[in-house]
Amino acid sequence: MERAIKDLCQFSDTKLFQEVATGIGHIIDAVNELDSAKHKLLNAEHFHPARIIANLATEEAAKVLILVDAVRCPPDKHKEKSRTLSYFHEHLAKGIYAKVADWRPVNFAEIMSGVNYERREYYLDGPNDVDWIFPNSITQQREDDLYVGYVRDDTEEGGKGDRYWAPPSSGDHLGPFFGHLTPAVIKLARALHQVKATTPEGLSVVAQIWRPVNMCAEMQIAEVRELNLLTLKKLENRNLLGPATDEVFSLIRNYWIFPLWPLELQKLKVKKEDLREVRRQWAPGSY
Repeated sequence: MERAIKDLCQFSDTKLFQEVATGIGHIIDAVNELDSAKHKLLNAEHFHPARIIANLATEEAAKVLILVDAVRCPPDKHKEKSRTLSYFHEHLAKGIYAKVADWRPVNFAEIMSGVNYERREYYLDGPNDVDWIFPNSITQQREDDLYVGYVRDDTEEGGKGDRYWAPPSSGDHLGPFFGHLTPAVIKLARALHQVKATTPEGLSVVAQIWRPVNMCAEMQIAEVRELNLLTLKKLENRNLLGPATDEVFSLIRNYWIFPLWPLELQKLKVKKEDLREVRRQWAPGSY
C-alpha cells in the first residue's frame, strides 16, 4: 500500500475531520496497546525491549498532535499543512513533537529556537562543550535503542578516531520507577481524545478557534492557555465535552502548547568542518 497522508490536504473540512478522527482513534488504540506491553516487559525486567516499545508508543502519540496541528493550520497555508502532514512518517519530527510536549516555554520564540536546536544534523558537545561532534540526538538515540552499530568517534581532526561496536542501549535506566512514568506526549494525546476534542465535531471546534490565530514569535504562552480554555468551554457549550478529571482538563489548558505547523522540523544541515573550525578556535572561557 502507498502512503497517502498528504491526500488529507485535498479533503473538505467535513471529510478531513472525519478521517482525522478515525485515524486518531486507531492511533490511541495502538498507543494503549504498546504502553500496556511496555509495562508487562518492565514487570518482567526485560528493560531493553521495554524501551523499544516505549519509544514506539511515544512516536505513535506524537502522530495525534501532528494530525491535530494539521487541523489547526489555516486553510490558506497549503504548503505548511502539507509539510505538517509529511511529519506523520518522519522519526525526527515525531521526536521533536514528543520533546516539545515536555517544554514550558514563555513564548513562541522559545519554541522556534528550541526546535531549530533539536533538528541540527550535527552538534558539538563534551566536557568543554566542543570536544566531540555528535549526530542529531533524537535520531541517534532512536538508533542506539534499536540497533547494534559499528561507529567511530570524532576525537581527532577529520573524524578518524577510534572505531568500535556499539550495542543497543540496555534500557536499564527505565527500571521499576522511571519506566512506569508516562511521557507527556502520551498524556496529552490521551487527554485530547478523552475530552472528545478529536471527534469530527470536536475537531471542528478546534479549527474554528485556532485557524484565525496569527502565529508569531511574540505570541505568549498565556494566550495559548486562554485559547485552550476557550476550546474546552466551546466543547462544553456544544455538549461535546467528554467526561474527564480535573487533572485532564488542567493538562490540556496548561500544557497543550503552540502549534508547530509554522515550523520546519526536517533535519537542519550542518557542515562538520564548520564545527571543527569552532572547536579549533575554542579557548577556555570563550563560551
